[in-house]
Amino acid sequence: MKKITDRGTGKASCFAVAFAGALWGTNGFFIKNLAALGVDNSCMVSFLRFTFAGILMGVLVFVREGKKAFAVKKCTLFCCALLGLLCHAVYNVLYALGCETAGMALTAVLVNMAPVFTLLFSAIVYKEKMTFQKIIAILINVTGCVCCATNGHFDIENISVTGILIGVGAAVVYSTSAIIGRYSKEEVSPFVVCFYCFLFADLFLLPFTKFWDGTFPLNWKVMGVSIGYSLVPTLLSYVFYYGGIKKITESSKVPVLTSVEMVVTVLIAMLVFHEKIGVVSLTGVILVLCSIMLMNLKGIVEKTKGLE
Repeated sequence: MKKITDRGTGKASCFAVAFAGALWGTNGFFIKNLAALGVDNSCMVSFLRFTFAGILMGVLVFVREGKKAFAVKKCTLFCCALLGLLCHAVYNVLYALGCETAGMALTAVLVNMAPVFTLLFSAIVYKEKMTFQKIIAILINVTGCVCCATNGHFDIENISVTGILIGVGAAVVYSTSAIIGRYSKEEVSPFVVCFYCFLFADLFLLPFTKFWDGTFPLNWKVMGVSIGYSLVPTLLSYVFYYGGIKKITESSKVPVLTSVEMVVTVLIAMLVFHEKIGVVSLTGVILVLCSIMLMNLKGIVEKTKGLE
């Protein structure tokens, strides 16, 4: 794992970020199992996810690197706090609210506008060029994600402007992860970064969990699934993610690479939960994969000048 997350700026870093996206694709598997066990509060699900992941990551950092590894610069701590607040806590709350007000399908579509915002933020913050190749790849990616999420069907009944704004807000905060993740220049282990991100995420999510009302079912089955949730699409995925984005010089690539999550989600829905997946969703899978290849294609298109 260290070799993958610590290697240069080329294919290894892109692979690490894409692999993180693939692991995120297993989110639905754990969420559905927790819901079946009576844990259907999205904030509580996220809180359990980051709590167990934070504990496991803290132990891992202490055993692997010692207590000195927890000493980081204020800038790094600030970045972790922002990531924990915006990209974990606020994102999860907004996503849940979006599903309630605008519907799951439309919210999924709005959230997948994140690559567009990342491209804009990257151009503003890091002065990245908005090349024709990037724009086409992102348009294909967004179209593919929309197809995957909706299969061509939109829940447009009773849609409110508030619901749409919430969904767009979720996309905006999600898109900032690639920007914030590159801000800290300190060479810090991705394990340590993850630990602090999970810690801050839990602190911000705690008021929304309402675990004190006595309705939260805590048993060994819930704990077992929660630990699995904290390991696969959380601890492992974010180690690869934060390890990769530090060495990818073009932030606009990141959400396109992680969109492989949609592909894995569709495959799990088909193979594990035996859900019927339409032609439109399968077309979306192909489009997402094509956008990832296009975004990382080296050649004549890559050498074109940025749009004036």
